[in-house]
Amino acid sequence: MNKDDIKHLAHLSRLHLEDDEAEAFTHQFDEIVAYVDKIKEISSDLGSDIIESNEVRNVLREDIVVSYQNPENIINEAPSHSDNFVKVKKILNQ
Repeated sequence: MNKDDIKHLAHLSRLHLEDDEAEAFTHQFDEIVAYVDKIKEISSDLGSDIIESNEVRNVLREDIVVSYQNPENIINEAPSHSDNFVKVKKILNQ
């Protein structure tokens, strides 16, 4: 992008830019575009490696059941309970 393009975008955005500001934005914009191109290049390199690999692996942790408290204690401490269930107020109407 050149200085005129930056000034045009500023006009469309209803921003007032001096010539030196537009020139500075031109250089900054070029740096941003170069950085985005570099990210695209890295992303495409990684993407091709992932696509070519047929290895399937679980990246999640293993589920482990941990009992911290006796369920009977929880039920007995509830304000209202019946059998092995805690009673709660009805919150949905049909």
